[in-house]
Amino acid sequence: MKHEGTIVEIRDETPRVKTFKVQWPGIDELKFEPGQFFMVGIPHFVNDSGIMVRRAYSIANAPEDKGFVEFTITNKGTNGLSSEFHKAKVGDKVICDGPAGVFALKNPLRNNITFIAAGSGISSLRSMYRHIALNRFQGNMHLVFGFHAPEDYIFKDELFQMQRKMPTFNVIPAITTNDAAWTGKKGRVTEILPSLFGKVDDRDFYLCGSPQMVNDTIQVLLAMGALRHNIHREVW
Repeated sequence: MKHEGTIVEIRDETPRVKTFKVQWPGIDELKFEPGQFFMVGIPHFVNDSGIMVRRAYSIANAPEDKGFVEFTITNKGTNGLSSEFHKAKVGDKVICDGPAGVFALKNPLRNNITFIAAGSGISSLRSMYRHIALNRFQGNMHLVFGFHAPEDYIFKDELFQMQRKMPTFNVIPAITTNDAAWTGKKGRVTEILPSLFGKVDDRDFYLCGSPQMVNDTIQVLLAMGALRHNIHREVW
């Protein structure tokens, strides 16, 4: 279903990433599954044929976060839609068509769940782990999150607070640069995964990142002993 929404809040997550909170009349009745997306456009941003440019953006909030949807968007430094979004202001209109997509949590939930994200791929996983946390999940949940440099740590403060409130939620951030001040993991997620987990055949994995990252991560997980039907993925 197509909606004309209004940007009601813009949050700076990192120097290149912003979260846009959007509302429209009747949004309180919106139903979606964590992991789904909307096709989103800005009315005045059109292609050479005069057709509005649209792109799939994951819903970054949980279904329990009523009255709005959020899209976390990276400015890629081009003249595309993501850069146009970063010029937007509170009060600007956006067109949202959806929700859509089959990337979703598998029910019933396993007692061991691991989310693996690279860069802005964390946005769709945020909807999932927030949903699980808000429903007081009693199992063990890990988030392995890879990004370039410390300043690229999306949702850093929120994740810190979630870990404090939910002792079974373990966030493992990793950077790919050699920053002497960084005391956490260093390397790509595919490089650090084998050292993080022992038994993995009883664990569900949810992956989101570039096609190369997702494919490489699947191969590493399979080599570690993960079961193929327990690996669920989304690419951007």
